[in-house]
Amino acid sequence: MHVIKKIIACCLLLLCISPFAFSSTTESTDTSNGTLSFDYEPYTAEEFPSWSRKLRRGESLFFGSLAFTFPTITLGYTAGISAGVFDDPDDDLIQLRNEAICAASIALVIAFADYVLGEI
Repeated sequence: MHVIKKIIACCLLLLCISPFAFSSTTESTDTSNGTLSFDYEPYTAEEFPSWSRKLRRGESLFFGSLAFTFPTITLGYTAGISAGVFDDPDDDLIQLRNEAICAASIALVIAFADYVLGEI
């Protein structure tokens, strides 16, 4: 049991230290006061192809709108079951699956509509 705790502690320590070991930054020494300063270099427009920027925008819109569509669909679906519009599913996982499919479909429509409007 103690061996497992030591392994987990070593893995957590490695996980905490690894960002410093594997990050790369550009250092420049300021000669006036002897401190290190890190120069930030922003991305250029030519650095990424246009399809990857469109894909990134689409995924941001999809997952961003999913945060709003899923709770809305959950409330609407539950209200529909209470009102008798929808049949009450036998299993809670079936209800969750139906809600997730509806919410993802609406989020996909939002992302696709933004893509179409951006191309016009």
